[in-house]
Amino acid sequence: MPEILDVEPVLHREGKNTKWAFRFLLYALLCILALVYQSIRFQPLLHSTDIFDRNRWLLQILNWVCIVIGMYFALRANTKQEPLSTKLRISSIGLPTVALLKVLVIFLDFN
Repeated sequence: MPEILDVEPVLHREGKNTKWAFRFLLYALLCILALVYQSIRFQPLLHSTDIFDRNRWLLQILNWVCIVIGMYFALRANTKQEPLSTKLRISSIGLPTVALLKVLVIFLDFN
């Protein structure tokens, strides 16, 4: 007769979409940190503005790609009804927030 303690508990496993959505949120935040670091360290008298603009442009494109892919995985996790975890909540709130802040910065930059 099996004992109660002999039964292995079923672990709460998060889905792959949740994991990837959270990873892409972290990648987007790392791109933002790299942009801030690059902007702080830039000195126009010592560095080339062309290289600075090119690197900034590439980081911004990479950041938008990470945001869009992360939002795709977060939406996919919600539609596939994966178990709600902290990572999914953070990704579902964080990715649209980062995207809205970036759009706001773009609109304020043009004015």
